[in-house]
Amino acid sequence: MKEVMEAVQREVQREVQREVQREVQRGVQKEVKKEKDAGNGKSNKKVKEKPDEGVEEVEKNKIEEETEEPEPVLAPFYDPFTDCEKVKEDLDDDATNIELLGAEKEWERQKTQLGQKSKALDQLMTMVGIEHVKMQFLSIRSTIRAARSRKGKLRRQDFNLALIGNPGTGKKTLAQIYKTLLWECGIWKREPRVLNMTGYGFQYAHDVDDLDTFFIEKGRGSDMYIFIDAIEGMSSRQREALLFTLGCHCDNLRLVVSVAGTEDGLQKFLGARPSGRWQFPKRMIMKDYEDEELRLVLLQLFKHNGFTVGGFDGPLPHIAARRIGRNRDFGGFANVYDLITSFEQMLERHSVRLEEEKVLLPEAMAGDDESIQLTEKKYDGKPEEKQEEEKKVNKEWGYLRLIAEIEACGKSEEKPEETSEATTKDNSDQKSDEELFPDLNHRILIQEDILGPEPEDTRFKSKSWQELSKMAGLEHVKKSIDELLNGEKANYRRQLVGKEPLQTSLNRVIMGPPGTGKTTVAKLYGQILAEIGLLTTREVVFKTPGDFIGQYIGETETKTTQILDSTVGKVLIIDDAHMFYHGSRPGTSHEADEYRLACIDTIVSKIHNKPGENRCVILLGYTEMIEEMFQKSNPGLRRRFPLEDAFRFENYDDKTLNEILRLKMEKEDITADKDAMEVAAEVLRRARDRPNFGNGGDVDNLLGLAKTRFRERLAAQKLSKAAAAARCDQEVKIVLQREDFDPEWNRGQHASKKCQTLFKDLIGFNSIIEKFEEYQRIAANMRRRGRVPRDIIPLTFVFKGPPGTGKTHTSRIVGQIFYDMGFLSTNEVIECSASHLIGQYVGQTAPKVIQMFEKALGKVLFVDEAYRLKSGSSNGGGHKSYEEEAVGEIVDCMTKQRYMKKMIIVLAGYDKDMDSLMQVNAGLRGRFATEIVFPCMGSERSEELLVNLLKKEDIEIRDRIDSGIEEKNKVLKYLDKLRQTPGWSNARDIKTLAATITGSVYQNDDDDDDDGGGGKQQTFKVSTLELNGHLKEMLRQRHTQLGSDW
Repeated sequence: MKEVMEAVQREVQREVQREVQREVQRGVQKEVKKEKDAGNGKSNKKVKEKPDEGVEEVEKNKIEEETEEPEPVLAPFYDPFTDCEKVKEDLDDDATNIELLGAEKEWERQKTQLGQKSKALDQLMTMVGIEHVKMQFLSIRSTIRAARSRKGKLRRQDFNLALIGNPGTGKKTLAQIYKTLLWECGIWKREPRVLNMTGYGFQYAHDVDDLDTFFIEKGRGSDMYIFIDAIEGMSSRQREALLFTLGCHCDNLRLVVSVAGTEDGLQKFLGARPSGRWQFPKRMIMKDYEDEELRLVLLQLFKHNGFTVGGFDGPLPHIAARRIGRNRDFGGFANVYDLITSFEQMLERHSVRLEEEKVLLPEAMAGDDESIQLTEKKYDGKPEEKQEEEKKVNKEWGYLRLIAEIEACGKSEEKPEETSEATTKDNSDQKSDEELFPDLNHRILIQEDILGPEPEDTRFKSKSWQELSKMAGLEHVKKSIDELLNGEKANYRRQLVGKEPLQTSLNRVIMGPPGTGKTTVAKLYGQILAEIGLLTTREVVFKTPGDFIGQYIGETETKTTQILDSTVGKVLIIDDAHMFYHGSRPGTSHEADEYRLACIDTIVSKIHNKPGENRCVILLGYTEMIEEMFQKSNPGLRRRFPLEDAFRFENYDDKTLNEILRLKMEKEDITADKDAMEVAAEVLRRARDRPNFGNGGDVDNLLGLAKTRFRERLAAQKLSKAAAAARCDQEVKIVLQREDFDPEWNRGQHASKKCQTLFKDLIGFNSIIEKFEEYQRIAANMRRRGRVPRDIIPLTFVFKGPPGTGKTHTSRIVGQIFYDMGFLSTNEVIECSASHLIGQYVGQTAPKVIQMFEKALGKVLFVDEAYRLKSGSSNGGGHKSYEEEAVGEIVDCMTKQRYMKKMIIVLAGYDKDMDSLMQVNAGLRGRFATEIVFPCMGSERSEELLVNLLKKEDIEIRDRIDSGIEEKNKVLKYLDKLRQTPGWSNARDIKTLAATITGSVYQNDDDDDDDGGGGKQQTFKVSTLELNGHLKEMLRQRHTQLGSDW
């Protein structure tokens, strides 16, 4: 690559030397021409033309009338459209022969053979390109001359002209030339009144009325030429009115109208009324400039500003023109205006380089003098060897020395005549930079000026890169920046050897869960792209979908276009971009989606994701929602923002969360001991299982709660004065403890005792209690040895047993047990039945299952009567039943990373029915391998439960007179008979019996029996005989309901 660069530099040097020689030759030719003109009595002085007498200024109704302005003393810039005569001189003076095109040949033929003259056509022919337009102008002139020769009549409105094209194609200049051509051809009897207007001046109803009033008051009987530029800026309601007004006055005013605008704008304007087709019969399409045409205009800019770059065949103007021409495929290409913008950047780079060389030149020249002195001493008597050594020494000083030599060669040459636009009347004694620094050539543009310097790795000077490099992970982001920088260097070198640059995508999608740093990384990433020179500005703009979406039809497109146009050359970050598409999310309407989809369509139409687009758009959002938006909205969105190159952020792991907490505490000067940090890590680990876990946001919440508890803990302490002073020091220096992060941090140490307490109201649950205590011991022992118990302890259960045996109650206890073990973020239990999981129509079941799983993340999902999922009729069309679809979705969700081992799932039902359910899906039994059987309650357990329930209501079963063993045995016999009745619900029916007895006791309560104990609570007594009576009545009712005789 170094050899290529040296070859290009040598080529530039040779072109500079050739240009110096051509300048000398042109100076000699000019001297000869001056002497010849002097001999013929000609004068080289230009006569200033008088302004048109028929033009006057009109200030009313926002109408700007064209006036001749005096030529300025100083013209700091060059207009390639209006300075066409100077362009022609430059082209004629250049040594390179340019072949005339068809229109120019024809006009030259008419001038030489037919003696035709036209200042308008002379100016037109000097413009670059637009060959078809030149031919149309010649045709118009021929039509008018032919009509005059046969004394025919022409309507002036037949010459109304529509100029169609993008900005910077010379439409305004052509409109002025067109007016001059019509005046030369005699369309008007006298110089026409000229009005210059713009479409943006017609926004309100009275604007067209003001123009109509002006025509009536000042325009009647007048010759008039109107030019309306930027017709696309006109509001829709004014287009029809303007066409109508122009049609009404065209005959009375002897009026010719020219309009100019983009293709879309002209179509809307001319289509506002049917008469638009014949009101503007002449239309000229201004095509965008080709690369070669841009190169010629660029060379004219160089020459007009006194620069030298090596003539028409130099490689650098070709490369610069191709760079600018690549924007031709994008919307908003401004042709010459884009070229002028690029030229201004070249001037800026040129001036910066000269300022740097002014500092380096004295040092280089001093070293050069010293080397010459040493050489003279060394080669006293051998001039040939001395010259060879001087060449070697001079070569070491590089390109600065070469410029000085070239400048010295041109000192004897006569300086070119400066134009009046480029001269100033300055009587001051201040010297110019060329006089102060004669060894610097201020008229040479080098590669660095025209194309910019080769991209350098400036990341290590960037604060944004330093901040990004300190962030944990993000290796894919850092690698992407490396690839972009290397690709930009490769593209710069490819352009130098005439090859097209490789396509580089700056647009990015950053997606991931909330709180993973997407917004922070996007801002840093965008800033780094700007700093390494991939964009023309260093500005980063932050927007949300709310900034794009309008309130009425059409406003969304307008707002989106304005934002995209204003962010060219900048980094545009759109946060929460998934909100552009709601899809099938609940709570959304079709109208709202229309506005959002219109925004996506506009973004796709404005962004192309091609090299040279000079924009970077970054979309941020949640992974699943972004992917759904790309899949179901405009297909072009995926090409503009490739998901294959997206930055995907995942939920932080425990280590990263702990590191984030440590950094945030360090930033706020907060400390904590090792035990406290372990408790904080455990809290964050449990929080990760919750839905919508906020990652870094949850770390902020935890730290905020810890600081609040710290202050409350200090405020609750009762201290002496000395201790109070010490507490003030503690408030200044915050040291968090375990209870600040989690008030119940030691819940696991007492889990076994707490488990027994939770089951104390349940009778006959010893085997179940032992099973859960076993899980608690396993978890405690594994954590003590640094192991993770989540993969060992089962998290899915099948509760089987008759009704009323405590399955639902046990599931609520399971939530507290696993919360104490640290497996859940809360002890909450989400209870549902099969009906909550089954949809009413095809396609509704799966979303309902997913919605329930989302709700139960980090909690217990208890599905009661789950056996109802085992059967169901087909929903038609050969599809599975809704129940089977629900079971399949449950199995699928349990295998997804989002739900797997992040919740407790309990399926409850009757023994045989649950066995049948496990056979519905082959994967269901494997995922619910742990079964807990709840046995039917015996007579003794039923009696014990009944006694406990009555005791809670202050009722005792006690006989005043011993009823005998036989009566007591009847209680167990009645309970045994009740157990054998169909539909017996065990504890549930015992509770019903207890409620019946309690109601009977309180019904018979007599206030007179109160012992007047001053509010002392009375204990009621129920005899065994009364109890047997209630049991007998309950048994009779059940037999009656079942249709059996007593």
